[in-house]
Amino acid sequence: MRAFTVLIATLTGTVITEHPRTYGATSTMVHDPAQLIPGLSRKPGALRNSPLRQHLPPELLHVFDQADPHETRRLLRILQHVSGQAGFQAMVEVMAKIAAGGRTINQAEVEMGATRTTEPAQPGAGRVDLRVYDRLTERTSA
Repeated sequence: MRAFTVLIATLTGTVITEHPRTYGATSTMVHDPAQLIPGLSRKPGALRNSPLRQHLPPELLHVFDQADPHETRRLLRILQHVSGQAGFQAMVEVMAKIAAGGRTINQAEVEMGATRTTEPAQPGAGRVDLRVYDRLTERTSA
C-alpha cells in the first residue's frame, strides 16, 4: 500500500494489479472488470452471480444467459484474450454489436472490431478506390 495507490502482488513481488487508493468512511469497490474474467473462464457457472454482469450490455448478457457451460467458457476466453489486446470496453462494445446483429460471436471478428475501434482513424480511410476489382471481374467473366 502506498500513499495514492494499492498494489496487489504475488509472494515473489510480481505486480498483478494497481488501484487508486480511496480515503474516507464510505465503502467503495474499485476493480477492473477484465480481472474477473480468468476466474470465470475456469468456473463459467459463477457468471450468474458475478459483478462482471453489471459491466456487460443487455445484448451480451442475453447471449451469456442462453449459452450452455461450454459456450459460456468459449465466450469468456474470447473476452479474456481480446480484452488484453484492445481493452475491456472496446471488446464488450464489439461483442454486443455482433450479438445484436444475431451473429455467432467468434474471436477473429471480435479482435478485428475491437482493434478497429481503438486505432486512430487514418487519413484517406474510407476513400478506397475499388474500381480495379470491377475491371478484374469483368475480365474473368468475359
